[in-house]
Amino acid sequence: SASSFDPPASSSVPAPPSPVTSETKQMVLKSLPLELKARAANAREAAKLEGLYPVLRAVQRDAVYEIRVIQSPSATIAIDGRAVLLISERALGVLDADQLRAAVAHEAAHEYVWEEWQRADKRDDWKRLRELELVCDGIAVVILQQLGLETSSLIRGFEKLTYLNLLWLGPPP
Repeated sequence: SASSFDPPASSSVPAPPSPVTSETKQMVLKSLPLELKARAANAREAAKLEGLYPVLRAVQRDAVYEIRVIQSPSATIAIDGRAVLLISERALGVLDADQLRAAVAHEAAHEYVWEEWQRADKRDDWKRLRELELVCDGIAVVILQQLGLETSSLIRGFEKLTYLNLLWLGPPP
């Protein structure tokens, strides 16, 4: 089950950059709508959220990230301000535990390229942003391998999210 997953003792994921300060984390949390609470609709979803902690421990973010389940028209997972892991109710509902862990590994990998991502985003450098997404995919694969998890869950999860978002929302403008 998701809650009983523990990484192999020999796992060694490279350390990410230093985490944000507690002041920055509090600022990010205060900027979020008050109604965002880490919650799950049922025991299955609660187990999926609990199953994220081995991935977060591997990247030294288990004590850094606050997990918030949000309402959103899209199935999405994101890191806000390097302090809050946002998971839409739709993503939580449709991804299996392995796919959710893989997606969170990808999102946590953004920490490794955070500043470069911000610069490329400000320049609207879509080519570089796509390249950085691939870097995050590669880092996520390393994280998943070192935890003994199936790396194909990353692609299967993203395929599922992409397909369902296209179905629910239509193609992007």
